Amino acid sequence: MKKMTPWFPPHIKPVNIGVYEVKDAYKLPHTLPVYARWDGIEWSNQSYYKHEPELHYTSYGAGQEKLWRGFTKEQT
Repeated sequence: MKKMTPWFPPHIKPVNIGVYEVKDAYKLPHTLPVYARWDGIEWSNQSYYKHEPELHYTSYGAGQEKLWRGFTKEQT
């Protein structure tokens, strides 16, 4: 299993553009990992069940209040 950072609260935003594991701060608890793309300004309006940009998404992804975490090392 790949190492992940601790969970960050919604008021702290990612430094890097990319895909992160997220939890909507107002729709807890979650049972499956969900991923969303951070574009440097806001979260994508789709959340993915995999960290690859595929069309396996859930519709709750539009909210910007997300708890998030990333990988501890860059993924190749």
